[in-house]
Amino acid sequence: MADLTFREKQWLQRVQKALDSCPSNRLGFYTSGDPTVSIFDATRETEINEIMDHTGRDFGPTVAELGAQLGEFNFPNSVLSTAA
Repeated sequence: MADLTFREKQWLQRVQKALDSCPSNRLGFYTSGDPTVSIFDATRETEINEIMDHTGRDFGPTVAELGAQLGEFNFPNSVLSTAA
């Protein structure tokens, strides 16, 4: 693994601390591979998946159509959407 600078390590620790302090389990997150991570109402995930199964629509448009979009984070660089 590549080394991080001291300032990068500090920033990442602050970001992780903020994420760890999330006040509920309702907030879900997804990206479509751009600098934005979208926030949606995770309590509606079953409904979202059922609609996707029956219509073939993608996740993001289904979330938007249902009004389950709650906001977004804009990162300084791309957030790549990959599968292992």
